[in-house]
Amino acid sequence: MAQAIVKKSPHQQKNLFSKPELKQILSIAYQQSEPASIQLLENTPNPFNPVTTVQFSVNVEEFISVKVINPLGREVCTLFSEVAVPNKVYETVFDGLRLPSAVYFCLLQTRRERKFIRMVLLK
Repeated sequence: MAQAIVKKSPHQQKNLFSKPELKQILSIAYQQSEPASIQLLENTPNPFNPVTTVQFSVNVEEFISVKVINPLGREVCTLFSEVAVPNKVYETVFDGLRLPSAVYFCLLQTRRERKFIRMVLLK
């Protein structure tokens, strides 16, 4: 009976996640993640024709931008671009009068975080 001998290639990488110590460190790091410092609420109404309202807030004072992106990933407009103060709910209006019916994305972005919602424009 022949035996097969399997040799490891010098280019194979070890699975770092198989070590118990690393699993514990990774699970602790995952559990201690920071809470979200931004909140982007669903637009109302949704679907809309042609105007909808977007609300958002931040937990820390920082520069944020709120943009509308079309289905091709191109920026349609900027709804907000300035320093936002904490514990205040901001409200901005998006007017899609000159745009075709489609699913648009509202992107709220800070230096560290991004959140988005889908907005449906139906004409």
